[in-house]
Amino acid sequence: MCSLYDWKYLVLSEDDLSNLHRSFAAVISHLPNQCKQVCCSEVNSQPRSEWIQQACLWAEGLSYTDSQKRHHFLNQIECQETRTDPRGQVTAIRYKWITNFSLTSRNVDRLANQGGRLRWKIENEGFNV
Repeated sequence: MCSLYDWKYLVLSEDDLSNLHRSFAAVISHLPNQCKQVCCSEVNSQPRSEWIQQACLWAEGLSYTDSQKRHHFLNQIECQETRTDPRGQVTAIRYKWITNFSLTSRNVDRLANQGGRLRWKIENEGFNV
């Protein structure tokens, strides 16, 4: 439907797309220029801030066949995030999205953080309240 109407999408990639995740894992080691490191601190409602490091990896044109045997070429972003709180406690989280946006080192972190992560936050925090 998105292709038919030329709509853009950026959706959380669920674990049930195991073939797509295997394709991503197989190609990403051969794409060393498709990794962007981002570091920042985030001020929460507490008086101290967290230190956040992200590695955004991406691959384009991954082959995927859906349950109705339709063939698609998808782009995938994986954001590996490490948070260190003021006490030194480290938390690692991994996020994955599929998209039809063209991915570059100039936009991949913005798409991940201001697109995918923000949408997830709205859905999970906003709608659940």
